[in-house]
Amino acid sequence: MRFVLLLGLLPFIDSMAEVEKNSFPIDISAAAGVQVYDSENRLEAYDQLSIARSDATIYGDKAVIRYVKKDDKRQPRELIVNDRVITVSPQATIYADQVIYDVKQEKLTFLGKLVKLYGLTANINAKKSLAYLPNKKQAIARGKVEMQDLQSPQKLFADRIDFFFKDGAQKEQGFTQSKESKELMGALEYVEGHGNVRIVLPGKIATGDHASFRAGKNIIEMWGNVLVTDDNKQLRGEYAVIYKNQGQSKVFANLPKHKRPAGTATNNGPQKRVKIVLLPK
Repeated sequence: MRFVLLLGLLPFIDSMAEVEKNSFPIDISAAAGVQVYDSENRLEAYDQLSIARSDATIYGDKAVIRYVKKDDKRQPRELIVNDRVITVSPQATIYADQVIYDVKQEKLTFLGKLVKLYGLTANINAKKSLAYLPNKKQAIARGKVEMQDLQSPQKLFADRIDFFFKDGAQKEQGFTQSKESKELMGALEYVEGHGNVRIVLPGKIATGDHASFRAGKNIIEMWGNVLVTDDNKQLRGEYAVIYKNQGQSKVFANLPKHKRPAGTATNNGPQKRVKIVLLPK
């Protein structure tokens, strides 16, 4: 038998100031039941559970919801779902070992040995965490992250990848939603990779300390110990511009002004050079 608890006054994504005007219901269903520990301001759900709100649903085996009471209403502060976690929405399907939703900070964090996101325009794998901060319009993936662009053959690998979204991306009725697009990645504007960065394109591999690109644009910027390898040569420098569609690369000895550390007016130190190594076939 499944036990169902409908908490119409537990809006996950809304701040306390928005509760009265925007209290969409949350449907919690669990095979082994839901227990309310009202004196401790928490409830727990067990076994084959689902937590649904609007068009987003989180599945798992155990959930803990901590809340505060105000005017005889329960207002959640933290949601934790553990074990075989799957989050399904029109934007993406995400697999993780645990998901934590901090209501006050409006931060949704997926944790696990391998967090997987399958979207409509990109897939992301992270071996530590994937955090989404709608107020900052930013997502951060950590731990040997891999991003596969489904609209081009581009792959990006890094220790950490930051995703920045357009102003049109905002929270709505579900856990997350994009006003501009029904898919989370559809609002993507800018991407940055940091640490052990590797970009794979047809006939080309580029490595460096950092990389960035804008969604839908042809240019990738890389900086810090850059090495670009194609079929018959290697180019090494501090900064590179890679043109995805043309297969061309420009490598420079020094960082441009917009990529230098804050407060650095010029490139200090000994004069650097671009190095090229030809690779005879």
